[in-house]
Amino acid sequence: MTHEISGARGLRVSKVRLIRDGGEFDEYEFASGMLNILHGVRNSSKSTTLRVIDYCLGDRDNATKALGAAVADAYMAVSTELRIDGVPYELSRSWSYGRMGKVSVNGEDLSAADFSDWILGALGWPNVHIPLGLNPSTAAELTPLSFRNTLRHFHRNEESWISFAHKEQEFVRRAVISQLLGFARPRATEAQSQFVLAQAKRRLAEAQAVDREVQQSTVQAVTAICDSMNLPLVRSTAHVADARREVEAALDAVRHRR
Repeated sequence: MTHEISGARGLRVSKVRLIRDGGEFDEYEFASGMLNILHGVRNSSKSTTLRVIDYCLGDRDNATKALGAAVADAYMAVSTELRIDGVPYELSRSWSYGRMGKVSVNGEDLSAADFSDWILGALGWPNVHIPLGLNPSTAAELTPLSFRNTLRHFHRNEESWISFAHKEQEFVRRAVISQLLGFARPRATEAQSQFVLAQAKRRLAEAQAVDREVQQSTVQAVTAICDSMNLPLVRSTAHVADARREVEAALDAVRHRR
């Protein structure tokens, strides 16, 4: 059961653990202050500790890619204990069969997408979908503004600046800035309205195009039938009504002569 610790707002990491096959583990604790600094000699697990925290926060890569081959071979699982607004949670990742790709929250396995929804709710951040493109009117679909989208903007490592920062889509960057400034929900609502309206207009245009095509093919078929039967060409219901009146008048004249 979780309990709230008063006066502790936001997300705070308290402990990181790396677990070996035999059950032994390496553990690193963090102070409860506002700022923690990792320091030590080379190869003292500073980078590994940060990677474990990032991996437990929903990184979708496999353990070898996220933590490095040496760590993935030496351990079987990792965990991070943290507090969100004073409420403690334990996040763990295991690369044993059947659990790869899952994030466990207090023992409950979640997919990456479900974990994003969970932690957004725990943090009180808006869980919104944004158009997949800069212009909502031309976007093909909506995509979630995930927790990882925002996390990557304030948790950067060396590889982020080399391989990620310049590749990030501009529409995602703008949505994250809105998230950080606190107006992601109204911006997303407005963009979704524009997207839905544009989608409706596109569907209407498609339906009108199909209707025109059906009308053209119908006229062509009727024209062919009329030509083969030496009948006057009929293009509308008004023409049909006129033809019917002419036929009825001719029949009346025949009856009168009889």
